[in-house]
Amino acid sequence: MVVLRAADYARLAALAEDAEDIVAGRAGLASMEQEGTVPGEVVALIINDGLTPVAAWRRHRGLTQSDLARRAGLSQVWVNRIEAGKGHGTPATRRKLAVALDAPEWALDGLGEADELATEKPIMDKQTFKNEIELQLDHARQTGKTSLLISAGEIHRAVGGYPGSGHRMPICCAALRELADELNADLVSSPPKGNGASLAYRFSF
Repeated sequence: MVVLRAADYARLAALAEDAEDIVAGRAGLASMEQEGTVPGEVVALIINDGLTPVAAWRRHRGLTQSDLARRAGLSQVWVNRIEAGKGHGTPATRRKLAVALDAPEWALDGLGEADELATEKPIMDKQTFKNEIELQLDHARQTGKTSLLISAGEIHRAVGGYPGSGHRMPICCAALRELADELNADLVSSPPKGNGASLAYRFSF
């Protein structure tokens, strides 16, 4: 049996801990090289300015929402919705955004809840559909359009759950009809059975 003085034991333990720290540090660096890092400016925009990760990365890259939408092959309305925290998009959408922003995909998930977000079911009540319609109308007004054609299929896709067996197309159509009546929109297309993706109205400003 070997007996060590307390001071020698403490020195050896410290060396062992240093070795473990070095191994952990090297592993962390390798992970960063493989998965990417988040620039300090992006972190500051998220913490200090309260921006969502996508908005912070876009600002960091010097892009407009229109630029990002074009690069990612998405609508500007959908990019606006994601940046406002009103939607997260599918995993495929986040991959497109990550490529367009030259950012690690995980860094666009905010608090690292990618798996939870990917499986989260969208809320599909009448108010949610109305909110999406109003968001698109507001964006159209802000960009100087004089009218906007909106279909139920387009709205349901933006909210989520369509196409799919669990869609709520009748509720979506009811929301679209109610807002169309309130804003005196013109009926452009009506499905034979009354409710369907082809239901469309033109809203004029």
